[in-house]
Amino acid sequence: MFCRRYHRATLGVKALKSDKTRDLCVKGIAKGMKLQKDAQETFQNMKEEASDICFDAKQQIGSEE
Repeated sequence: MFCRRYHRATLGVKALKSDKTRDLCVKGIAKGMKLQKDAQETFQNMKEEASDICFDAKQQIGSEE
């Protein structure tokens, strides 16, 4: 029983240290970072568009008075 647990633990450590596992983790983190960057850019664009809309609306209200 002890040997079986030791063997499983050893295989787990080897799996975590393998190049394939490392590559998968790096690729996953890179994709997450790209998604975050894209989301930040989209949010910034939305803020700029909202600001432009507000500016245009204020100018339109000012010209009607």
